[in-house]
Amino acid sequence: MTSGLAMKMKLELSSLARRHRVEPKLSIALLLHPPSPRSVLITGVACADSIDQERMRFAPRSLTFLPWKLPPLLYRHRDLAGEIERLVWDGGRLLLEGRVDHVEGRRCNGLSIAATIQRYELRDQDDPQHFHALILRADLDGGQHPASLS
Repeated sequence: MTSGLAMKMKLELSSLARRHRVEPKLSIALLLHPPSPRSVLITGVACADSIDQERMRFAPRSLTFLPWKLPPLLYRHRDLAGEIERLVWDGGRLLLEGRVDHVEGRRCNGLSIAATIQRYELRDQDDPQHFHALILRADLDGGQHPASLS
């Protein structure tokens, strides 16, 4: 998410955080699963319509992708980890099903996605508790940074 528009959005959110004197939230480390000698099937939420730690929120069905050419599943956004077998919208959530072959990736307990933002709006700018960027349209990156295990 490092396009010019994404950088502009992050700068605007940073400016709002400074104006409201809001400190960034600390990241939470997820526990690792025990090692597995074989591939692991995963299901989970790849994208939800709730505000994340960076004060961004995807509008329902705002994330686009080609259903006949799903992006690769990566470990730490760089190493091929397996295969995304299904992406489907369920209300405001994008659900993922896949297979993880990567030895370290099999132990992961979370997903992150990378997307190129096409359109967004700042919301609740005067509210120190709820200000955020609502992403109205973004493309799930299929090249360098698609869905990733973390």
